[in-house]
Amino acid sequence: MNKTLIGAFTLMASLGLATSAQAAAMSFTSSLSGDQIVALDGTPDPKISLGTGVATLRLNKDMTKLSYTLTLNGLGLTSDGGTVRSIHLHTGFANQRTPFHVLNIFGPADDADAKFSNLSATSVTVKGIWDDSDFCKTPVMPGMGGVQTCEENNDTTKELSAYLTNLTAGGLYWNIHTETVRSGEIRGQVNPVNDNTPVPEPLTILGAGTAISFGAAFKRKLAKKK
Repeated sequence: MNKTLIGAFTLMASLGLATSAQAAAMSFTSSLSGDQIVALDGTPDPKISLGTGVATLRLNKDMTKLSYTLTLNGLGLTSDGGTVRSIHLHTGFANQRTPFHVLNIFGPADDADAKFSNLSATSVTVKGIWDDSDFCKTPVMPGMGGVQTCEENNDTTKELSAYLTNLTAGGLYWNIHTETVRSGEIRGQVNPVNDNTPVPEPLTILGAGTAISFGAAFKRKLAKKK
């Protein structure tokens, strides 16, 4: 191998660039509609709805906080004259319907960070952050959601750290429950964005530049000796 490249690669390894390049946030998007609803057996069960929704989500590089913005159009909260009685994140892929919640945003409101705006009978926007501190904010009540432990109960908010694999694999979905369709009128999968690839940190870029400069200087030194 060219001695210039050997020198550059040696320095890059000493700086630990491979490790630092892996630290990056991840993005996700969702599009919600009635035609994505499925039955308990996974077969399509589309609902006629005037409601739609869009969401963007961002997992920080430490994988400890998931920030989200969800906007519903054509649907509003019951508290504002609309029909939406609850907004949840559930486990499940596109061909699955489960009763298992991981985050309750409205009905009940377990995310203390959630901020609602654009409120009307036919619209709502909510922004918040899901992290482990949201765990089981609404305690388990007798007869609620099956088993009586927060970790396994269908209806409680869970720790983000326990569901990172589901999130990054596309195994979570939004479910918007309404007075009209209590099991869910519209839903949307949380899909990883295609560009979720490691982005070099500033120090990584600086280190790479240093390595290249080192290689060039090393090459000049060899040339002078010839």
